[in-house]
Amino acid sequence: IWNARQGFSRVALEADVPIIPFFTENIREAARSVKFSARLASWLYEKTRLPIIPIIGIFPVELKMHLGRPLNFDDEEEPKVVADLVTKRVQQLIEKHQKVPGSILRELYKRFWVKNRSADHQHSE
Repeated sequence: IWNARQGFSRVALEADVPIIPFFTENIREAARSVKFSARLASWLYEKTRLPIIPIIGIFPVELKMHLGRPLNFDDEEEPKVVADLVTKRVQQLIEKHQKVPGSILRELYKRFWVKNRSADHQHSE
């Protein structure tokens, strides 16, 4: 997920604080980037250290934050082990809560059509 980066695990170990894995459902449906942009984004990041990604649209889909259980570690733990476990827990949250493949149209339909219909049925009863 983070290309083997371990800084967050080192900071958590040094600060003796838990790490809370989390995942935002539908985040990829909320903002779409140009398919060819991965190489361009990497190049831009290496040159500027700014996370610049060309975006083709921002869509009003429903975003849901899913929090995992806090993970506590002793200060003797290796940062790589901590990062690997956090990555595994985040991946489990993604597998549990994110429909794959993602679909902007499906999420817009769920947000605006399905929710409005269920609200209409509740008002008519």
